Amino acid sequence: MSARILVVDDIPANVRLLEAKLSAEYFDVMTADSGAAALDVIAATVRRLLGGEALTRSPERSSP
Repeated sequence: MSARILVVDDIPANVRLLEAKLSAEYFDVMTADSGAAALDVIAATVRRLLGGEALTRSPERSSP
C-alpha cells in the first residue's frame, strides 16, 4: 500500500505536473481544483474509511 497524497491547485497544469511526479514516486495521488473540492475528496475518503457511515454531525466545541 502506497502513501496517499492530495494535490490541490486551481491551475490544471500544476495539478498534472505534481500528479505525474508523485505517481512516479509511487504515491497514490488524489487531486482537487479548489479548496471546496478538496474538502469533498477528504469527506469521501473519511466515509470510505468508516465503512460508508454518513457523518451525521460535526464535533461539539466546548465554550471557554
